[in-house]
Amino acid sequence: MEAAIAEKVRKIPTKAEIMSRHRVSTITVEEAAAYLGISIPTLRSYYLQGVLPCIRVRRGGRVLFRTKSLDDWMDKMEEDSYRTFYDIPSDVDYIE
Repeated sequence: MEAAIAEKVRKIPTKAEIMSRHRVSTITVEEAAAYLGISIPTLRSYYLQGVLPCIRVRRGGRVLFRTKSLDDWMDKMEEDSYRTFYDIPSDVDYIE
């Protein structure tokens, strides 16, 4: 059983490998998790909650992700996190 798990883990590509095949615009759950640098359960939680854009091929079946959509989502998350820390309230005239 451990050998089967180890073999499956070895098949998950790195982000560099995914990027080298960037002409393929859709990637699997495992590849998307590796691409984003998050765990598979976290990725599943995000797309099941509707936080992360995905393509559901059939109900209860395969889920795919477009690398461009993942990049756009990461850009938005980055922009939102930047605003959280650096937005100045509108009622402030100056900062001491």
